Amino acid sequence: MTGKEFTRAERKYLERLDAVSRVTATRIYYKDTFRDESMRRYLLGDSPVEIFRDAGLDPSLIGHKRIERCFSRWREQGGADNEETGGGGGSCAGFFGEKTQRAAFGDTCSR
Repeated sequence: MTGKEFTRAERKYLERLDAVSRVTATRIYYKDTFRDESMRRYLLGDSPVEIFRDAGLDPSLIGHKRIERCFSRWREQGGADNEETGGGGGSCAGFFGEKTQRAAFGDTCSR
């Protein structure tokens, strides 16, 4: 990959997000639950950028292209494992605001 490398401060910020499993200098590994909930919201009509922003993953930090590639990969694989998913379970609480969770997911988020 010839893209942007994250600074130490950016990696620390990203690692603290509930949606992120781990971060390297050039890659973000997302939790499976974030991927799954993101695809649900996407299928309900939310934009990929909006979904990522709600999780603290602003395109000004991670780049629009990275968001596009994630959704492209996740669509192709039907939300299955992909190269930027590092696994990790848990609930979707914390990824998105409470209001967004209820509107988009109903009772699918475990608490």
